[in-house]
Amino acid sequence: MQSSSSSPARPIGDLNDIPLRSILPEKMESLLIWSVLAQHSPQESLQASPAQPRDSYSPGCSPLSGIVNMDTPGVKTLLDNFFTHVHCKNPILEETATRQLVTSTMMEGIDWSANSCLALLICALGKVATPLGPSLGSKPNTANYLEAQKLFHAAQKRIGTLMTQSDIIGAQCFFLSGVFLMCNFQPFEAWRFFSQALAACQTLPFLQRAHRGGGSEIDMVQPAADETQQEAIYWSSWKSEHELRSELMLPDFKSHHSSSNLYPPFFPTPPHPLDSNKTTDSDRQRASWLFYLAEISLRRLCSRITSEILELHRSSASNLDFLRDLAARVPDYETQAHQWAGSLPPELCLSRSPTEDNVCTFVLRGHLVIFFEAIYWAFVMAHFNALERGLMLDLPGKEYADKGLEYHVIRVQVNEVGMLHRHHGTWLLIRACVRSAGILLGGRVLGATMPRGWHEAVQKIMYLLSSWEDEAPELSARRAFLQGVMMSFDS
Repeated sequence: MQSSSSSPARPIGDLNDIPLRSILPEKMESLLIWSVLAQHSPQESLQASPAQPRDSYSPGCSPLSGIVNMDTPGVKTLLDNFFTHVHCKNPILEETATRQLVTSTMMEGIDWSANSCLALLICALGKVATPLGPSLGSKPNTANYLEAQKLFHAAQKRIGTLMTQSDIIGAQCFFLSGVFLMCNFQPFEAWRFFSQALAACQTLPFLQRAHRGGGSEIDMVQPAADETQQEAIYWSSWKSEHELRSELMLPDFKSHHSSSNLYPPFFPTPPHPLDSNKTTDSDRQRASWLFYLAEISLRRLCSRITSEILELHRSSASNLDFLRDLAARVPDYETQAHQWAGSLPPELCLSRSPTEDNVCTFVLRGHLVIFFEAIYWAFVMAHFNALERGLMLDLPGKEYADKGLEYHVIRVQVNEVGMLHRHHGTWLLIRACVRSAGILLGGRVLGATMPRGWHEAVQKIMYLLSSWEDEAPELSARRAFLQGVMMSFDS
């Protein structure tokens, strides 16, 4: 840890309590208007306004016939890209049947059917899907990017008819539309589709049956063979809609802290058995479902723990009592996270270097950082408040405040391999990294003992913002603001 110079803290007498700015991680917008940061940047204070919808690319009347490599080998490449790099994180389709559907649809001719809509969306995502690493081949104005937009908009011309249908393909098309829009930094529009996908799931037979049974015993019922996809699309739609809704701060769709939303009381049921019929498709299906279940279990653990933290705060007589009680519980929370990581199958092992990650381990590692950020957050806030007020106070859990600061550096280290990777979660990753930059810079301003590598971490976050600001113009203002705070240290 590196110590930053600051004015000596003044001693205090008997202190009954200490204010806490927040209990769990804040939204990026809220943190960036923090006076501790704002007064150290020459940039105008950033407004705590949510992300706004923006004009999307419109291909006009561009014909699909202008898209190259849409013969059988070309479509196979797009399918390989989709199932290897996109579908692996949300296995909502049966791969063999979907490959046959897309190939026959694209070869026999696109019509106005739901199958054509699904095929076009899969091909659009296949155009921009790449292995983990910089997505240089899908930057705006590249052929892949422009052709993906044409395919996507052709799908949107067909998606309206699905609004009046109640089968699963409608939910799948709505969800994949949301994924494509997230890959293109259009979160507001993506949320609309995730919301519609979740709405479409409400009439799926498995969910109707669970509702009639009270919802608590769904995991005790052996699902029908065709319900695996129903459960998967429901889970993917649920988590994507809830996660995005809380980030967008929608006036009529307010939610509690994103991590504290209690998840549905069941796990989706994977295809059975996962290890039968050894083929490339079945191996990929097994890997996808191992990741899917591991991610859901970690999300549920984080949801349960953060809900417990909020309840502990509500029931505590004071913030100091809350911090003492929370400090006593943190070792158990840490143990549960380590047990989760230790239970992962070899394909998802997190003991290797992040530089060796595939996209699934990359995502899991990032979610694990979110978990630790949440359990240490209150201690960081208490420590910052004491520094801001010049209090010499032995706060409960000081070691967890230090760990909390360190995890904001760790976030950059584990995400660096995917910072320039275009995928469903890139926009969310950027927001989390900006929050980490705000915390690290705030700690430096207040004279906290800083974790090793904090300065380099903030510099990498600003590089991240500059790399994507052509596609998300609001990132330019974020970067300039953070740069202003950094420059104030040298003035």
